[in-house]
Amino acid sequence: MLEFSLFEKLPERSQAETLATEGIRIAQRQYNGLTVTLYTLHGRFVELWAGNSMEVISTFQAYVKAFAVLEPYTADIDMSQMLEPEGPF
Repeated sequence: MLEFSLFEKLPERSQAETLATEGIRIAQRQYNGLTVTLYTLHGRFVELWAGNSMEVISTFQAYVKAFAVLEPYTADIDMSQMLEPEGPF
């Protein structure tokens, strides 16, 4: 397992490979024609911005609140099934 501080120092290609193998995809959204995928990696948030044959990886500082990171993704989350009762308890 690679420490997050070392991840940030890797070349972009190695960051993408590490994200694909060790990251956990938690959300995805569209922004100005780009697909933005949110991952967690070793307890931190990482975004992969992808478009026409380009990828950019951005990381968040440790002090950033989870709600601030997750907020742009909330519009795409379907909560209806989570709110429906499943039957008697």
